[in-house]
Amino acid sequence: MVPIIEKQNEEVEFLMEDNQKLRVKSTYSKVKKPNLRFLALKRMKIFFSEKKGKKGKS
Repeated sequence: MVPIIEKQNEEVEFLMEDNQKLRVKSTYSKVKKPNLRFLALKRMKIFFSEKKGKKGKS
């Protein structure tokens, strides 16, 4: 019975470490991923401001 419990404890420790690594990786990927909607709106503002600037100069 004791060897089974020891084996289970080792497996639990391994899985807890693996779980922590995955949490860190998940958090990092969420932080790194840009907000695509924000970037698209920013590009639209730049595009339309350039377009207005060209009309005024012509």
